Amino acid sequence: HHQRLAPIQPRGYISLGDLSLRRGQIEQALELYAQGMAVDQGQQDARLAQIQVYLRLGRLEEAAEAIALAFETPSSDELPFQAEHTAPDQALESETASLWVALGDLFRLQADWPSAEAAYQQAIHTAPGLPAPYLSLGEAYQVQGKYAEARAQYVQIIALTPGNAEGSIALGELSAIQGDYAAAEQAFLLAAAASPGEVQ
Repeated sequence: HHQRLAPIQPRGYISLGDLSLRRGQIEQALELYAQGMAVDQGQQDARLAQIQVYLRLGRLEEAAEAIALAFETPSSDELPFQAEHTAPDQALESETASLWVALGDLFRLQADWPSAEAAYQQAIHTAPGLPAPYLSLGEAYQVQGKYAEARAQYVQIIALTPGNAEGSIALGELSAIQGDYAAAEQAFLLAAAASPGEVQ
């Protein structure tokens, strides 16, 4: 069993939680993420990790509750006792966008497509430079057979982050589904030349 770490840095709890997940120790991972949240109430990384586990396991009520709590919790940057306030912080925008994506994923798992699309669009509005919400929205469109809308999202990822393979792979898979193998091959070649990074 794990002892509690010195209450300074939530990142250690998150890393221990991630390790527990790799070992298949799901409840222990969730407990470690909870400890990370207790250390720093304004830090959403631990809550986002917890939400992803709930979503993966299909524990939708717990996911919904955690998402609601995350939206209610002020970010570290908004806490009143912080002396210097940084201008609109990219990390904060990214965190908030990730919450919107998680909410979209929750709706998607319930096949509530209009709500999923609205949540992903809110994520894009919150952090327009972040590729992940475009990918999620594109995938939601694709599942529904809205191929033109999906393609537009994947093209946007490629425009935002040309060195990132995810948008090209998604575009290639969509092209293959539609029987356009030449376009699929072109997209996969573009992905092969891209950097191996994941969508952030």
